[in-house]
Amino acid sequence: MEQIKSVLFVCIGNHCRSPVAQHLLMSLNNNINVSSAGISPLFSNDMHPLSREFLDSKNINHAVHHPRKFDVSDFDKFNYIIVLDDIIGAQLLRKYSQHSSKIFKINHFTPSIYTPDPFKLSEIKYNQIMCNIDTLVSNWNNFLVGK
Repeated sequence: MEQIKSVLFVCIGNHCRSPVAQHLLMSLNNNINVSSAGISPLFSNDMHPLSREFLDSKNINHAVHHPRKFDVSDFDKFNYIIVLDDIIGAQLLRKYSQHSSKIFKINHFTPSIYTPDPFKLSEIKYNQIMCNIDTLVSNWNNFLVGK
């Protein structure tokens, strides 16, 4: 029996990007355990309003989000730790080099697409980053299902 694949998306605050990536992958594939975390989470009761609007525009159901902090135990719980930008990847690799085989960039399959932190950016730039995340999550889903 094949092990259920598990993915953790990690950004800075677990408020803008990683919850969107989580819900996008969950909408594409219900055979994968998916979650999200932040290295320095914003402890609010939900994700950023523009993130919610983006998911709503794609008719993706999302519950109230509670940002959580990345923990070293996540390496035991998830097959893939997918970071949303180079800064987070570098921080995790520096701190947890023994787990480098589990850390991947979201743009692993399409390095020319970037997903910088959209917090405090214009709505147009914010939405472009969300569209980039959508494309990159689709690429990850193709990989995870073996396409």
